[in-house]
Amino acid sequence: MREALDEPLHIPKLDLFLWLFLVTVCGAAVYGSVEASKGFVKKYDSNVKKIAAAEKSVAKIAKADGATLRPNAALIKDVNARREDMNKQLLQLWQALYDRQAKFLVWPKESGIALGAEQGKPAGEAKKKSQTKAKKKKGDGIPEETRKLYNDSVLPSEFERIFSKLDLRRPKAGPAPSLENLPFKDLPPDFDGIVAWDPKQRETIISRHHLAEGTPSTARVKLVQEDLWIFESLIDVLAALNQNAKDPLSAPLKQIDTLDVAQWATAACLQQPPALWVPDDPAAAKPASPYKPPAGPGADATDEALLEGRYLDQKGQPLGAGARQPYAEFKQIFVYVKLVLDQRRFSDLLTLLANASLPVEVRHVAVQVLPDSTVREVAIAKEDGGAATAPIASPISASQIGNASVAETTAWDATVEIGGVIYLYNQPDIKKLGSGAAKPQAARTFRIPSPAN
Repeated sequence: MREALDEPLHIPKLDLFLWLFLVTVCGAAVYGSVEASKGFVKKYDSNVKKIAAAEKSVAKIAKADGATLRPNAALIKDVNARREDMNKQLLQLWQALYDRQAKFLVWPKESGIALGAEQGKPAGEAKKKSQTKAKKKKGDGIPEETRKLYNDSVLPSEFERIFSKLDLRRPKAGPAPSLENLPFKDLPPDFDGIVAWDPKQRETIISRHHLAEGTPSTARVKLVQEDLWIFESLIDVLAALNQNAKDPLSAPLKQIDTLDVAQWATAACLQQPPALWVPDDPAAAKPASPYKPPAGPGADATDEALLEGRYLDQKGQPLGAGARQPYAEFKQIFVYVKLVLDQRRFSDLLTLLANASLPVEVRHVAVQVLPDSTVREVAIAKEDGGAATAPIASPISASQIGNASVAETTAWDATVEIGGVIYLYNQPDIKKLGSGAAKPQAARTFRIPSPAN
C-alpha cells in the first residue's frame, strides 16, 4: 500500500521549477514592501519637520503680538482690515450722495426753519448744530408759532411757486369767445399758457398737505416739506422739457394727467395697466386694473395716516407707519407721472429724470399711442369768403372751451406713464452702515408697489 502512495507524491523536475518561481516572487514582494515602508518613513519624517517649522513660525508671530493672536488670527486680521477699508469707501460714497442732495433740500427762508444738514452744510457741522439746537429746544423740535406760520402761509405759497415753474394753461383774460365763431381761423385763443393740468388736481395736492385746523406737529411739517422738495424736483424736469417753447401745439409736454408722490403715487400707478398697451382698435376701451387701491389720506389726515405706506421696503412694497426702514442709508419714496408727450422726446424725459435734483430710478414705463381718430377735418374760412376743410390733429371742441385740463395734440403725441423711486439719504454714519432692517441685502428688489408682490 505504501508503494501505491509513492507514485502520486513523486515530484517531477517541472514541479520543482514551479516551486522555485513562487518562492522568488514572494521574496521580491517582501523586499518591495520593505523598501516602500522606508520611503513612507522618510516622507513622514520630512512632513514632521515642515509641521514643526510652521508651528514655530506661528508661535513666533503670536509672541510678537503679545501672545494674543490665535493660529489663524493673522488671516482674520487681514480680512477685517479689508472690510474696514471697504466700509470707509462706502461711507465716502454715502457722504457724496448726501452732500449733493443737501444742496437742494433747503427750507424756505420765509419759514424761519433751518435744520442743519437740510441747509446743505457739512455733515459734521450740521450734526453739531442740530445737537446744540436739540438741547436748547423743548417740545417736539420746531416752535409752535413757526409750525403754524409754515402751515398757514409758507406751504400754500411754496406750492404755488413750484407750480408756476410750468407755464400752465389758464383762461385768457377778457370775454369768452362765442361758439358760433368756432370754425373760423380768426377765433381768438381761449387760453394763455402751454401745459394743461386740471386745476382741481393741484388744489387737491395743496389741501391734503394743509392742516385746516390746529397746528401741525414737527413730524408733519417735515413730511410736507419732503413732498414739496420732491414735487419741485419733478416739476423742474417737466419745465426743462418745454424750455423755450412758445406754442402749445409744438411744445413737447402738452398735458399732465397725474403727478404725485408717496402713497398717492402708488394708488395712481396701480389703477393703470401694468404693461405696455397700444390699442389695435382706436375705439377699444382701455382695460381696467383688477386692483383698486385706496386713494391715500385726505385733508387733515393724522400723522400716522400720512406715514402709512409712504416709504417702501426692500421688496418695493409700502411700509406701515411704525415699520423700521429697510436701509439705514436712505428712505425710498415712489413717484408717478402720467403725461401727454411728444413721443420723440421720450428719451429726453428719461434722461432728465435720471439727472434731476432728486434722481428718479425708473421702474415702470407704459406708452399709449393716441388713436388716429383724433385727426379730423374742420371747417376753415377761405380768403374769397368761401369754406374749405383742413385736417388738424385734435380739433377744438366745445368741451375744451373753458377747460384748462385738456390740450390739443398732434399725431406725434402719446400718453406716457412713468413710475419710479426717489432716494432720500440720511445723515452719514459709519456705525449705521448696513444696519437697516433688510437682511440679507440680496433680498432687495426693483419692483413697483403691487399687491401681487
